[in-house]
Amino acid sequence: MSEHKIPQPLDNIGCQDLLQEDYSHCGWLRKQSFINRVGKFRWPQIYMVLSGGCIYYFKNEYSTRPAGKFTLYGYNTVSRAQEKVSPKVAPFAFKVVHASPDYKTYFFAAGSEKEMKEWMKHIKSQLVKANGQKSDNYYYTYKRAGKQAAAEEDDKSMTYQEIETDIYGDTNAFKVTSDYALKFKLKGKDDVSDDEDISVPAPPPPRRIPNKDAYKERPPAPLPGEDANKPALPTTDIPSVPPRQTGRDVSAKPAKENEHRNGQRPRRQSEDAVAKVHKELTEALSNSHSRGKRGSKDKEESPFTARKMAETVVDEDDDEEDSEDYWENIYYDGEDKDKAQEIIRNIGDDGVYLVRTGADGGQVLVVYAENMPKKYKITNENGEYYLKKDGPHADSVEMLMYEYYTTELPTAKACLETPFKLHPKYKG
Repeated sequence: MSEHKIPQPLDNIGCQDLLQEDYSHCGWLRKQSFINRVGKFRWPQIYMVLSGGCIYYFKNEYSTRPAGKFTLYGYNTVSRAQEKVSPKVAPFAFKVVHASPDYKTYFFAAGSEKEMKEWMKHIKSQLVKANGQKSDNYYYTYKRAGKQAAAEEDDKSMTYQEIETDIYGDTNAFKVTSDYALKFKLKGKDDVSDDEDISVPAPPPPRRIPNKDAYKERPPAPLPGEDANKPALPTTDIPSVPPRQTGRDVSAKPAKENEHRNGQRPRRQSEDAVAKVHKELTEALSNSHSRGKRGSKDKEESPFTARKMAETVVDEDDDEEDSEDYWENIYYDGEDKDKAQEIIRNIGDDGVYLVRTGADGGQVLVVYAENMPKKYKITNENGEYYLKKDGPHADSVEMLMYEYYTTELPTAKACLETPFKLHPKYKG
């Protein structure tokens, strides 16, 4: 009998490329991930693919590389996880357990019992495939080990008892060598998790509208060459700059002396500094404008170019547009409040939310938390928005929502995560 080839996950493969390969099952799940090292968990959504005796999971079905991947070689059991995961958190959770207790157990959650059983069935088939045929070192008690793993007709009638039967009848028969984890890219139970790869990125901060009144009393910035600690000169009393003189003008001297007598210092140095900067910028722009005619040999003459300055403006505009586009997706445009709640219920992922109009013309936050949609009235008082009097206050609805990405909601141990229109389950 030829030696069994142990499957290894492919490196840096995109989800769509992987789906062109031979795979047995794919779809959306949630994966248990650490928020931090003190034992708190979250369940971000992933797109998972079973292929070639390995598990791959991605941020979404168009990701260009996996958020995580591992071989199923050495894994022993796929079973329901109700004893480890509260049904309130994930009612349809299951786990993939290694033959050795020194290696990581992976927890996943499906959207229904039917989906959970389907995933468990396919993972069991891949466990058989990944661990090879019966040998002197290990053996299977799984009844269908000798059958084709991908035979759908043989798996339709599988019971939980059959699915949850260990691959290795005696876990001590599985020998772990010193280089096993390194060779097969497995994580020990105490290793740092790969949760950072699939964590929800922070949303762009909402665009703030500056309060113009805040700038009325601000003193003017010091001119070049001025001491910033000295009191600013009253702008209304500063004399206008005289026109440039072509020859010596004796009459200008008494004006300067008079300026000293009034306690005001001469501004000649400041004017020169401003004129010098203006001249440098003018020359730089002029050089960059004519550079195309002179050829590439002058490309490094000046650190300033018109193109760079234009790009800076475009980038700032793009950032503002990205922020506006993101926060537009929190609003539900319809008038049917029951339908809005049903949208959140159907998506059913913790932290997904929307903002709708309430019966009194105000606004209401609807968020999925603790296995149900929760509603919070958004109060607007004296130009400030809040959910709770002693909670975060903000000067716009968007900024208030932004605060609750890192602050737990009132009456729920959950934070906001995804605007409903940006969630992959939202159908529009």
